[in-house]
Amino acid sequence: QVVTYGSSGIGLVIRNLKYPEKAFPYKFDYYLSSHQIFHTICVFGNLALLHGSLNWYKQRVGHL
Repeated sequence: QVVTYGSSGIGLVIRNLKYPEKAFPYKFDYYLSSHQIFHTICVFGNLALLHGSLNWYKQRVGHL
């Protein structure tokens, strides 16, 4: 869960700073905007949580 919350926090910081849009106006309006970066980081955080949960399940219960 630390990875999930950490990745969400990093994503929120990038989203609130609006880094690419402020540094390069009108260059990142459709692609690689801070909002898209935020969602990408959150997806990877949730995939890490899923991976950890499946590993825990395999060790605790058995193979899937």
